[in-house]
Amino acid sequence: MLKSISLFSGAMGLDLGLEDAGFETQVAVEIDRWCQTTIKTNRPELPLIADDIRAVDARTILDAGRLRTGSVDLVAGGPPCQSFSTAGKRSSISDVRGGLFQDFARIVEEIQP
Repeated sequence: MLKSISLFSGAMGLDLGLEDAGFETQVAVEIDRWCQTTIKTNRPELPLIADDIRAVDARTILDAGRLRTGSVDLVAGGPPCQSFSTAGKRSSISDVRGGLFQDFARIVEEIQP
């Protein structure tokens, strides 16, 4: 079994595809309360960290999934893209959402998939 961690989980659409490809989601991190409700409803057994990724560290994620550094095969996620979209203001990293990919990279570096 290939183990994955889900960041910016949303309603877990990306994770469903990864699970079809052989990954098993071990932990989800999601800030949106509606998405949290969806995850809790569809996956009540899945550890969910209902917090802002900026306030979460790798140890918290690993502990929630009873995992250790290096035991995860994939860290997946879809950081918000609105600040880069041509349909929006294109504020890039000056928009608070535009810098969240850095937290994604931080978690990947700490978890060492």
